[in-house]
Amino acid sequence: MIDLHVHTTASDGEYNPKDVIKMAKENNVETIAIADHDTVAGLEEAIEEGEKIGVEVIPAIELNAKVEKGKMHILGYYMDYKDKDFMQAMETLRKDRDDRNMEFIEEFHKQNVKITLEQVKKYAIGSIIAKPHFARALYDNGYINDIEEAYTNYFNVPPMKNIKRQSITPKQAIDLIKNAGGIAVIAHPVTLKLNDDELNKEIKELKSYGLDGIECYNNIHTKEDINKLKKIANENDMLITAGSDFHGPITTPGVIIGRGKDDNIITDIPDMLDKIKNYKK
Repeated sequence: MIDLHVHTTASDGEYNPKDVIKMAKENNVETIAIADHDTVAGLEEAIEEGEKIGVEVIPAIELNAKVEKGKMHILGYYMDYKDKDFMQAMETLRKDRDDRNMEFIEEFHKQNVKITLEQVKKYAIGSIIAKPHFARALYDNGYINDIEEAYTNYFNVPPMKNIKRQSITPKQAIDLIKNAGGIAVIAHPVTLKLNDDELNKEIKELKSYGLDGIECYNNIHTKEDINKLKKIANENDMLITAGSDFHGPITTPGVIIGRGKDDNIITDIPDMLDKIKNYKK
């Protein structure tokens, strides 16, 4: 069993890298990709733990790419994550995220929501502070009744919806991964909010930039989504990947490493990992 999309406390996950690998082992996951948002800070710890207990850890990352509609995330696998240019780009993304977080704090104060960045940082064990950490602070300070309200009441509506990071373009994200020797895969394409024709066109354009695959299996995908995405992948001769997108029970309730939500991802496809490894070669 494999899981090619898992988060840790290095970004917005709820478990540290070591514990995530232990959970993978308990769930009979033999190969896991630690794909934190805009950072590879958790990889060393994860790889070390994986070597100890017999879980293969694939170096990975999830990059946010700027699009006009919906959300686009690009997964990178098997990059040389110690590459100098790659690490410099990661530092730039971190600083950009920090600037956005300060804008969030300023806007919260305008709305008489008195949380501080120091309070939010308590929920971020790694160097990345993201929306789920803000959500935890809002919840624990009594401003929301559940985590989802952080998005419905604040982040997904103006004016906070209009506070954007200076994200890299899809081509830049793919180039960053490819230049570091990695494989580029679009994560959970349903978040692009495109109709079938638009999605087909988008995938073809991304492939022209060097995109290698599509994450067809994800915890937010329905059976219809999965079948549609597999068809697009096959028609374009692209890799098919599967990942739970596990963050933890607060951020992704009901999602289990290696199984997704309600067993909606299939990660024991015998040749999936072989195809990815052979593709890299």
